[in-house]
Parts: sequence; C-alpha cells; structure tokens
Amino acid sequence: MASRFRRVPVRLTSLSVWLTALLAIAGCQQPSSPPHLEGAEILITDANFEQEVLQSDLPVLVDFTASWCGPCQMMRPIVANLSTNFEGRAKVGILDVDSSPGMAEEYRINAIPAILIFEGGEVVARLEGTRSYEQLSQILEQHLSEKATASL
Repeated sequence: MASRFRRVPVRLTSLSVWLTALLAIAGCQQPSSPPHLEGAEILITDANFEQEVLQSDLPVLVDFTASWCGPCQMMRPIVANLSTNFEGRAKVGILDVDSSPGMAEEYRINAIPAILIFEGGEVVARLEGTRSYEQLSQILEQHLSEKATASL
C-alpha cells in the first residue's frame, strides 16, 4: 500500500534552522561562542581568572557580558576603547557569563552588563547596567591616581 505522505529530503541546514526556532520558542538558548575582541582587551575565563585578574599588578576592569545581551553589545565599543586607551596602565577584559559561569556565580553577577574593577585581587568598584566611556574612564583614572598616591 502506497503512503499518502510524500518524502521530502531534509537538508542539514534546514534541520538546524528548525531546531534553532524550536529552542527559541521553548525559551532555551544555544551555547554562545566567546565574544569577539575588538581592541586590546583580553578574554577572561574561569580558567585564567586568577592569573589575569587576581594576580595582576595593574587594576583590572572586567566586563561580564553575554553574546545574546543587547545592552552588553552596546558596551562592546566602549570597552574596546577603554582597553586601547588604558593599555599599559590598566587591564581591560571581557568575561562571557555563558562560557565562564563559575566567576559570574562567585562574584554574584545577577544582571548584565556588569563591570567589576579589581585592584590587588579585590573588587574596588561594581557597576551594573550600561555606562558611558566617560564614566568608566573617570572611575579607572580615579583608581589609577589613588594607586599612584599610595605608592608615594
């Protein structure tokens, strides 16, 4: 007996599109790829966090971000500019909370974008939400001048 359903060849790409759509409808998210670096910023992960942030001789600004976060994407050029303009005086890095959930959990990141500034392995400033280049630059300059004053 012949089937009344016609067999239609399914291409892998169309299957991928359908799967992505179904995951989106179900409220699931696909694992994100690490963010693209745009300036002199460093990619911080759970694996290199201690070395890059906690053991750094320079102040470190860490942008906790995610590829699916619209406000985080608005911050990308600002963070890239900071990394270029503070190169050699402060480290600027990004940490994808999906790829490196351990540090996000340890530092109780409940909303993104979140910016933490570390000095000597300690959090000295914590900002949530979007910020302008001027605001972040001013906070970094303040910590750099305090560090210079303390070393005199």
